[in-house]
Amino acid sequence: MPNWIWTLIFMMVIGAIIGGFTNFLAIQMLFRPHRRPHRPIYIGKWQLPFTPGLIPKRHKELATQVGKLVVNHLVTPQSIQKKLSDPKFKHETEKLISDKVHSWLDQKWTIDQVLHYLQIENAEQKAKFYLQNKVKQKYVTLKQTYGDVPVNELLPEEWEMKVQEKIPDLSGKVLEKIIAYFSSEQGGEKINKMIEDFFQDRGKIWSMIQMFVGHQSLVDRFQPELIKFLQNDTTKQLLVNILQAEWQKLQQNSLEELLPNWQDEPLLKYLENWTAKTIPLEKIFQLSIHDVIDVISPYIEKLDQKWNSLSLGFWW
Repeated sequence: MPNWIWTLIFMMVIGAIIGGFTNFLAIQMLFRPHRRPHRPIYIGKWQLPFTPGLIPKRHKELATQVGKLVVNHLVTPQSIQKKLSDPKFKHETEKLISDKVHSWLDQKWTIDQVLHYLQIENAEQKAKFYLQNKVKQKYVTLKQTYGDVPVNELLPEEWEMKVQEKIPDLSGKVLEKIIAYFSSEQGGEKINKMIEDFFQDRGKIWSMIQMFVGHQSLVDRFQPELIKFLQNDTTKQLLVNILQAEWQKLQQNSLEELLPNWQDEPLLKYLENWTAKTIPLEKIFQLSIHDVIDVISPYIEKLDQKWNSLSLGFWW
């Protein structure tokens, strides 16, 4: 075989070796090492050249540039808007949603089963926890906001006027109850007890009164006079004035002043129980999708209109 052929083969082998080595070296310089954080590798005090590699060394800058490329040129608001406005895409999306909903309806899936299918686990517990947190947050907010505010600033003006209007009626009903009580046998016994308590420390005076008037006679005389006093219009007006004065004083106080021993835990527990009864999550999550569709069917047309406006103007 001629020498020039051997020379050519030798040059090809040498070139392949050099090219492979340089490519290998370039790849190592670009991508190696991968270790985190990307810091130079030292052997003693001597830094290993090309560590870290060029790409690991500038990975944050490259990531930023790739992100800008995607946002500015590949996935732009205009392209998304165009896709959402595409009738074919809209039809396919509607068909996909409709088919999926109808499959759930045919299988009579419950809300809990649908959420499980969508890989939303423990939805009932999460909803319960969410409601409890909301109740606590709302309670704390309301207490901090209105706890030290006077009652007259919390009540609407019309409520205050209604209370003022109801005070005379309340006074009349209170007096009626008192009169009915003292007119009864039980009321007579109470009057007797009050008289005895009044004169019990007066010794001889009480004995003299009993001797001249008699024990029962004194009760019989005092009871009608007490009832007559309670039936007097002046007594009713006196009670009205007292209640109105107390109402005015009460309005100047804050809730914290009116309820100095206010305990949060019992009230929070009551609110949580009331919320649980008002919103029965266990029953709600066991409702079938068919039942839910029947409830929300009046809103489907509105949802369709919302979808149209979303697809046309979401990115504007």
